Amino acid sequence: VELKTAEDLAKAAAVASTEYTPPQGEANNIQRAHVKWQGLEGTIEVDAGGTRKGTNPKTGEPCETTHTVPYGYWKGTKGGDGMHVDAYFGQDMASTRVFVLDEIDADGKWRQHKTFIGLPDIAAVRAAYLGTSSKKAEHIGAITSMPIAKFKAWLASEETLKPLKYVQSNVAQPTEPIGVPPVNAPADAALQEETADVEPAPGGGAENAAAIYRDKQDADA
Repeated sequence: VELKTAEDLAKAAAVASTEYTPPQGEANNIQRAHVKWQGLEGTIEVDAGGTRKGTNPKTGEPCETTHTVPYGYWKGTKGGDGMHVDAYFGQDMASTRVFVLDEIDADGKWRQHKTFIGLPDIAAVRAAYLGTSSKKAEHIGAITSMPIAKFKAWLASEETLKPLKYVQSNVAQPTEPIGVPPVNAPADAALQEETADVEPAPGGGAENAAAIYRDKQDADA
């Protein structure tokens, strides 16, 4: 299904089966919805309000995860967890903004990316991510927006195997409020070429604080 409207998304997501066992889900041996968006091929595993079933990689026990927006992945990609790069599908299929979330563990170590299309802003991205029953705010390392062309190039590269903006650090967060440049944070000409918003994780360190300042300046320009 070519995703051009919210109706297209609803039609496609409804195809994804919810009647399967965790082992079937882990083996990807179930009916999925196959979609295309802006030339990219993706798969929707679960519709909004649905439950995705699989196996906990740490314990081997069956697990279930509920989602508030359609969720799946981009075909032909590889993420930090060795599997496809995951995708959340919002309603605005005509949107030219794509968001990439750097997901981290409880100890601050980067895990993988989550990508978001069809959503208007960072607040909506956070809501979609935290609407996943297994996710918490402390799993958010950074959120970055980029234009479609840059997203496609990034998705096709090996950059998906490492953090996009998140920098793990034990350095204390600066006390300056967002919008005030941290010490020794010069303007970055490269960042000015991309319209990006970056949200650092709480306690994410001075590097992430500097990133949010530089990218917020670009977004507000």
